[in-house]
Amino acid sequence: MMIEFDSHTLWVKVKKQEGIGKMKFSLIIGTLNRCRELEICLESLRKQVFRDFEVIIIDQSINDSTQQLANGYQDLNIIYEHVDFMGLSKARNYALKMAHGDYFALIDDDAYYDERYLWEADKVLNDDREMILVGNIVQKSMLKKYSSKKQLKAIGYHQIMKNCPSPVLVFPYTLYCKGICFDENFGVGATFGACEETDLILEALDNKYQIGYCENMFVVHPTMQHSFEIENTTEVKKRENYARGLGALLEKDKVIRKNKRLHYYEMEKKCKILLKKTGLFGKKEKDLAIADLRGLNTGKRDFRKLLEKETYR
Repeated sequence: MMIEFDSHTLWVKVKKQEGIGKMKFSLIIGTLNRCRELEICLESLRKQVFRDFEVIIIDQSINDSTQQLANGYQDLNIIYEHVDFMGLSKARNYALKMAHGDYFALIDDDAYYDERYLWEADKVLNDDREMILVGNIVQKSMLKKYSSKKQLKAIGYHQIMKNCPSPVLVFPYTLYCKGICFDENFGVGATFGACEETDLILEALDNKYQIGYCENMFVVHPTMQHSFEIENTTEVKKRENYARGLGALLEKDKVIRKNKRLHYYEMEKKCKILLKKTGLFGKKEKDLAIADLRGLNTGKRDFRKLLEKETYR
């Protein structure tokens, strides 16, 4: 998504060009009523070996508990803002207006970051300043098991769909200075409830940025357990909602960015998954696979409807 700069954003852009108030990383956290999880996240940021960063918290909560928590972490150079709007992408764009870092990292409020996360990122980015970095989501037992192998691996179009989750992404701020930001139609709380970070990466690729995977940038992030403790209908609904976002993203990529290859690759992949699961697994797996395809097709259709009302640049 391309944006027009307002006066505040232009001020930040000029300030950075002059070298005033710069730091290496701006860590962006959008949060909503998750104090317990956020406290664990902030504790992990407090333990970072690399210290040249600020933390920008955009709070969409209904009470002041998050603000009270943030007040106890001023050693992290916290910038706190309570807002009265909803939507993760909207919150991240709001944070980018006040960021001072050379790079911005997307921090999930329920994630735990290894103490060397930013140190490893800095080490790589000293060699390639325009690189988008992707870290490594691991189990807690894998923390501090650093690899001595060459750390940076290139990532292409087809890999980003599964290898670029938001808790492990670091972007150069130059991306935002070029007017590229999150599409507020995507992400939690938006029309399409997923794939906002993937959309931003695709936009970056269109603007000649490269993406690299750094194995030693460790993040522990809770994932939903596919067990019988979860109601099947709830799990199916979540899968369909994500697939709807993916379908909208693929349609946007085809129509707006003219990239048909990614669109057809993912659709074919989903169809093969459905056919495989229908024959080999039980009803639950079949329902999930059907939800994937149903969501994809609904997302495609709904994005085309959105285009009739909204102009994309």
